[in-house]
Amino acid sequence: MKAVLAGLLVTGCATATAVSVAARWRLTWPDKPEASGQTVVVFVHGSQGWQIAHDASMEWRTSRRT
Repeated sequence: MKAVLAGLLVTGCATATAVSVAARWRLTWPDKPEASGQTVVVFVHGSQGWQIAHDASMEWRTSRRT
């Protein structure tokens, strides 16, 4: 499997305890159809370091009519 992230947009500041990352993603396999979509992930910094607080990954599907 190959994973690609593109178009990253990170919001936060140097003293932030939370940041959000928006990106497009694409997964490819040698024997399966490609999957792609968009995501917004919120990271929160706590006593054990950065952790994912929220993940809103969405798969982008193209409808095909026959």
